[in-house]
Amino acid sequence: MKRILLAVIITLCGAQRMWAQQLAVGTDVLMDVLMMPNISLEMDLGRSHFMERTTLGGQAYFVKNPWGKEISAWGVQPELRHYFSGRAMSRWFFGIGAHLSKYDITWGREIYRGNSAGAGLTFGYVFNLTKRLNIDVHSGFGINYYRQKQYFTGDFFETEYNHGMATANARGTVIMPTRMGVSVTYIFK
Repeated sequence: MKRILLAVIITLCGAQRMWAQQLAVGTDVLMDVLMMPNISLEMDLGRSHFMERTTLGGQAYFVKNPWGKEISAWGVQPELRHYFSGRAMSRWFFGIGAHLSKYDITWGREIYRGNSAGAGLTFGYVFNLTKRLNIDVHSGFGINYYRQKQYFTGDFFETEYNHGMATANARGTVIMPTRMGVSVTYIFK
């Protein structure tokens, strides 16, 4: 019984320390305009000299048939950010991130079905509007590896070319923008 009580006390103390950190939730307005619902979370990593200026966050997005086009995609982008201003979630920052996505796009007669993964760098600035409300402007680039089925409508790719197998016929690596946007974030304390 004493061990259980001790475990509960330690857990509650750890939870209190976790909630003492800053946590922000937000959305990228540019992605919202492009009809890609998204959400982002960001949490500062601690109170030591270096870590008080560092955050860990991530963004998740989804899109399904925007503007009547046959497009569906989802993705996640975790990111580690370091702020140069002396505190997290304020002013200039530099980030290192990764991304993973899956997509199915019909563009005219061309069809692209596949997934991609990669890593990149992000640079940006956070404007503190109030104690809890921020605007985050960011841009980044990185390397992206993709693997996809690429064909034309009417090709019967699924049955004739690969005998019903889900194999990719196109793959490659490209350097491209990985993050661009204007986010509105709210900080919980």
